[in-house]
Amino acid sequence: MADRIYKKRGTYNMFLRTDEPIPKSTFYSKRKLSESQHADDTDDNTSMSAFCDAVENFSCETSPHIDEDIHFKDLEFDCINVDSTDYEDNDTSQNDDVKVNLANLNEPLYPSSSVSLLEAYISILAFSLRHNITKTCMQDLLQLFNVLLPPSNLPGTKHLFYSKLSSLFDNSTQVYIYCKYCFETVCLLSDKHKSDICKECLKSFDFQDSMKQGFFFMYMPLEPQLKLKFQYQNLMHNIKKYKRIFEEPSSSYRDILDGEAYVKIKNIKYSDNISLQFNIDGIPMYIKSNYQIWPIQCMINELPPNERKDHILMCGLWFGPHKPNMNVFLKPFVTELSNLSQSGFKWLDAANSKQIVTKVFPIICSSDAQARAAIQNFIQYNGKYGCGFCSTLENELKKAKGSAVFIHCNNHSLKFVLLNNV
Repeated sequence: MADRIYKKRGTYNMFLRTDEPIPKSTFYSKRKLSESQHADDTDDNTSMSAFCDAVENFSCETSPHIDEDIHFKDLEFDCINVDSTDYEDNDTSQNDDVKVNLANLNEPLYPSSSVSLLEAYISILAFSLRHNITKTCMQDLLQLFNVLLPPSNLPGTKHLFYSKLSSLFDNSTQVYIYCKYCFETVCLLSDKHKSDICKECLKSFDFQDSMKQGFFFMYMPLEPQLKLKFQYQNLMHNIKKYKRIFEEPSSSYRDILDGEAYVKIKNIKYSDNISLQFNIDGIPMYIKSNYQIWPIQCMINELPPNERKDHILMCGLWFGPHKPNMNVFLKPFVTELSNLSQSGFKWLDAANSKQIVTKVFPIICSSDAQARAAIQNFIQYNGKYGCGFCSTLENELKKAKGSAVFIHCNNHSLKFVLLNNV
């Protein structure tokens, strides 16, 4: 042993520093690794990268009407490419849990969270569409959320996420793609024949490019959400119980049910009909980012105040680098509420074994000053003619550094006269 000569080890991977040829063993190892990674990437990229190409396989109507739907069940298997190995790794009881837990989508993401589970699902879906992420990336993203967040209601695997997403949006959610120049709706994601020109501004329109840049918004109809709540969460019992409190007249305002606008709705206090208040506001996706999400959230007025926030409905989500065009964004919302206020929706009262028709009346919009100006198509409060109550030009008060404040008048009759004559 003492006579053994130890040879000093040479530079590691010398072929990287000199012109020496790559050893055969290293060459074959690198080629095998490269082929393996390429195969994995090819498999992964069939998930969300096929999202835009696979829409032609949707079983949708050929007519591009506004009420056309996306078949998310087809989307799950055609675009996301969930293979048989994914199903073998998960117990069938988990699929049953997905269907059962649909009624809990308005629960907070985790205890004390201000974000609901439904909002989290929509935000993750919007993120995946925006960045065209793969299945592997989605799996890692969900695992990252589970590490960073407190114990939450988010699923831990991509299979459960897509399964619940499919059950949630099956045959209901509509995705509208709008022009990045004029913000007018060009087509639905479910349209088989998509236009390559915007009919409003006559500029070229690239469907896949618009999806990748986030020029789209989603609408989740209220009717299936209301049916789910009324059939499985027994809301009507609490609504009728709360309505009885207001059958006796009062000299003071106790709640919305005593308001003048509410009382004008015919027989709403003594029927199965309900009213809604809705909110629209922008939420920045990231700090110092132009991308925003604008949700439409609705709340049932007839529920007791302590229960209202437990049953908030989200029916719209605008995603993009600009504020929404309200005439475009609110069109499906207004159309559906117009139908619900006239025809209502049918649901099964399991307690009494009978079918009930409930009409829905929107009577209140609760928004901050910036969103309110956009919704009403008014000039914002800090601009000329920015008063939301009159049509007179405000007095301008100059301040330092080039800023100005507009002093509004106290005469609010003129704008109301103009609005009533429209």
